[in-house]
Amino acid sequence: VSPFLFQLFVLDLASGTERQLTREPENLHFPLWSPDGKMIAATRSGDDRSGPLLLAWADGSGTRQIAPPVKGGILIPACWSPDGNTLLALAEDPAGFHRLYALDPLTGKGRFVGPTGWDIEKAYWKRDIGVVYSRNEAGASALYRMPTLDMEPERLTPTRGRVEDFALSADGSQALLVWSDSAHAPDVWRLDLATSELFQVTRSMLGGVEADALAKGEIITYNTFDGKDVRAVYLKPRDNRLGTPPPLVVMVHGGPDWQSFDDFHPMRQSLAEAGFAVLAPNFRGSTGFGRKFLEANRRDWGGGDRQDLVEGVKFLAARGDIDPKRVGITGGSFGGYMTLYALAKNDGTWAAGVAAYGMPDLALDYELSKSRFMDWYHVQMGNPAKDAALFKERSAITYLEDLKAPLFIFQGANDTNVPEAEARLVYDRLKTLGRDPGLVVYPDEGHGFTRRKNLTDYYTRTVGFFKEKLR
Repeated sequence: VSPFLFQLFVLDLASGTERQLTREPENLHFPLWSPDGKMIAATRSGDDRSGPLLLAWADGSGTRQIAPPVKGGILIPACWSPDGNTLLALAEDPAGFHRLYALDPLTGKGRFVGPTGWDIEKAYWKRDIGVVYSRNEAGASALYRMPTLDMEPERLTPTRGRVEDFALSADGSQALLVWSDSAHAPDVWRLDLATSELFQVTRSMLGGVEADALAKGEIITYNTFDGKDVRAVYLKPRDNRLGTPPPLVVMVHGGPDWQSFDDFHPMRQSLAEAGFAVLAPNFRGSTGFGRKFLEANRRDWGGGDRQDLVEGVKFLAARGDIDPKRVGITGGSFGGYMTLYALAKNDGTWAAGVAAYGMPDLALDYELSKSRFMDWYHVQMGNPAKDAALFKERSAITYLEDLKAPLFIFQGANDTNVPEAEARLVYDRLKTLGRDPGLVVYPDEGHGFTRRKNLTDYYTRTVGFFKEKLR
């Protein structure tokens, strides 16, 4: 078994000794103790999107697997019933959404409960309260409660914004939730489950900034080239400092199996405050819209998903919201890959781009990261040995001679997901072609930037770059 695979261990807090419970051929995720402490439920998955439930006895006496109810789906432990006899899991249903699934751990039999149509994210089960869960609805989210598994759920919170996390009090009478939207930084709120009253507990907006002074976000829907609906988070600048209609920056999320939410995003707000409209599309391949939509860009990176971005620009231009001659693109990780690829394909949409820790050469990235991401790559794009033509066709490095738009690259020196060598490859190649790309490498960052001084520098340079190139 590879040393890079996540396994289950039990640590004795008194003695400090640990015991390894599993030696599975795939990663184990989301471990959850049973109420009596005798069993641990976890998900076994090589790609984080499909796999069975694994039950491991804490005394090391054995394990058991339970297959997901839909072939090729997944089972993720969410919470145990108060008596410990039922495990409530998140299972992919026939419609391709994560739905509540009540499971008997002894027999392996289960049934779907509650609604479908959107993904359930997290759930708790309390005696006399029932099940409280969060539901992702197109990038916004809300809390719901089912007093019993067979009762209709009741909504507890408004749908706007995002419930980033929540927990219930010991007696289940109150919920603490971390909530934000495009104009409100994440704060802790207390929800009284008896009265549905919400009380703000923390106030994390800094520097005297008020939410009313920030750009408001909305979730919009537009039709893309093949008839699919694409949802996107859209921010209009409060002040058209850069002209009317304003320039646009399209922000591409990472993953690609991730999602843009109606939550607080400092880069979006920094751009909007500077006078840019900002569009964060949930292109095909994004989570939260069902399995079919999620898999629509498998073995098609830079194809339909890139066109979904272009169609978003066309949609806003047709409404008169933005200046289509002044459009930038940016993103990190897969968003960085897409930025590089979109600019290199040079279809005339993009006037400038900022790429953060993106992959310019998929075959090279596969070799550099296959110790951890090989299975994931095989699901997403295939094997470069067998699919060499596809990997070459969908790599920005193949088309760098056509990359004419101004480009700025950001990278962490300690990035093990997308190593610095990949950023240097683009930078050096463009320099030999007579271009003048920008490059900043943060010596104390990995995959994604976390230190405030670096984040401030990253936001400031990005906004300044787009202001200069899209003025």
